[in-house]
Amino acid sequence: AGVAVERAGDGGSWGTAIAPGIKAVLAEVEEAGVSVGFSSGLVYDRTARSVAGYSLVGLLSLQLSEPTTVNFNAGYERDRAAGSDHLVWGAGTAFQASENLAFIAEAFGQDEGKTGFQAGFRPTIFNGHVDRDFVYGRNITGETGNWFSAGTSVRF
Repeated sequence: AGVAVERAGDGGSWGTAIAPGIKAVLAEVEEAGVSVGFSSGLVYDRTARSVAGYSLVGLLSLQLSEPTTVNFNAGYERDRAAGSDHLVWGAGTAFQASENLAFIAEAFGQDEGKTGFQAGFRPTIFNGHVDRDFVYGRNITGETGNWFSAGTSVRF
């Protein structure tokens, strides 16, 4: 379980979204390097003071080798702000270059044929308790612009 907080601006107007979510492994075959799970979450728009959307996505993860993992996902997303429903998909990889550094890349899309990507690196700090993601990518909604993002994940 976790919570993401996003602050974004467009044309001088800024907004904040809060996105709680959960990710769970349903089955794992450790010797084969395969796990199956799901993720679900919602997005609360603080500016509009309403739930802007929610999702339910199936996950498949394959550990191809010690440093390389490939992930696939597919599911459903509701965009309440636009009043639309979407089938969504993604495929990504993480390459663990060292104990404290991974390179990550992902392609993703939705049923309208729109595709996006993101790629970057993930240093791990504080004895493996904190990941910092630094990614460059392309949107699939709005103006389909390019962006740079930094994120932090904390494990307890």
